Amino acid sequence: MGGFLVDGRARRIWGIDPDPRVVENPYLDEGRVGVGESIPYPDGSFDLVFADNVLEHLPDPARVFAEVARVLRPGGVLLGKTPNKWRYVPLIAQLTPHAFHRWVVRWRGRASDDVFPTGYRANSRADIAR
Repeated sequence: MGGFLVDGRARRIWGIDPDPRVVENPYLDEGRVGVGESIPYPDGSFDLVFADNVLEHLPDPARVFAEVARVLRPGGVLLGKTPNKWRYVPLIAQLTPHAFHRWVVRWRGRASDDVFPTGYRANSRADIAR
């Protein structure tokens, strides 16, 4: 559930991610290790939750969305940036094993430890509406 704002209008920027590197993220005022199913902040803490390339990884989107609703203040907004599951890369990803994704990333010269399993359960308008 990592993400951050970069437009300069936020007073403070918090981030959570299961990867411990979140605590070293220079763009965050505070980074905590955590997951979207159990956000480590009190009720009504945020005006905006930004999920940056996270929704495709959620095993239980409804549980995460309920948790986001809990930490949002009244009138708060969830903003998600994620691939559309009907585009060619997500379609291929859905048809191939995770080990193949890691191999492709290594072949492209990137670290394969930045490749996480995908489920594409919240990556279309219909999925999100459900």
